Amino acid sequence: MTTRQHSSISDEMAQRLVAQYKSLCSGIPAWAYQLEPSIPFIGSEYTTSRPRIAVFASAENLTKYECNPASRPAYVRDNRRWNRHRACATDHASGEDAGFFRQVHIAPVEDGGLMCAALLIAERSTKQPPHKDPRAFIETLAVANVCKYSIATRTRGKNIDYAGKADLVAESLPYFRADLRALRPDILFLPKTIYQQPPVRAVVDEELPSVLVLAVPQFVGAVVNCHLSHHDTRAQQMLRERRGTSLDTWVSNVSGYRKENVYRYLVEVEDTWGAGECPAPR
Repeated sequence: MTTRQHSSISDEMAQRLVAQYKSLCSGIPAWAYQLEPSIPFIGSEYTTSRPRIAVFASAENLTKYECNPASRPAYVRDNRRWNRHRACATDHASGEDAGFFRQVHIAPVEDGGLMCAALLIAERSTKQPPHKDPRAFIETLAVANVCKYSIATRTRGKNIDYAGKADLVAESLPYFRADLRALRPDILFLPKTIYQQPPVRAVVDEELPSVLVLAVPQFVGAVVNCHLSHHDTRAQQMLRERRGTSLDTWVSNVSGYRKENVYRYLVEVEDTWGAGECPAPR
């Protein structure tokens, strides 16, 4: 199958999901920033990748648009907003703002933390070496948010997280269910605090009873720089072992974090992987 055929299959999946999202969306919750939910970024090679890896972060942080509405890009204002992760990647595919990691309107993916985690697991789970270029590798993944709305701050202040807010998470579960039903991943990255909520776990169990779930902490400063400090010794060991590899190059390009601290996160991901029943490489 050609690259163009792969892309066509992914495009068709995206079009069907957009149609589902539009049928599910009867209105944006009053507590949310007023922007419709977006379907996942579906890589052009995702449908033919084995295993299929889907990486879910928590939610978009749209406080910057609350503070400065004029900063909203066209793809959150026009009809592309329903598939804005792909639209963002397309708009920033080249030029000065292209970056080492693809821009997809999902911060921990753009910053690189979740991309490094996905590469680590891809190396563990496939016989075929993953792409060394992160901008090509992301086309083998699906990336998204579990929670489809950004909680409005009202005071235009700090981003508000979904942890402990099961009633707000519930608003996104029909879309999350549609994502899982369409994507059918073999390996599913989820934020631990979100996956621990029984309704979220129930959706995963109902739609994907045999999926390998990697419930990992969110890739944010407090977690990476503080909460995972107990991994320091093993992080240093992993750094030494990985020196000169593609993963090490990617870690060096993670924005806003010390290299050693990114490896703390990767140790946590590796431990989570080791605790699960790993599918055999295909």
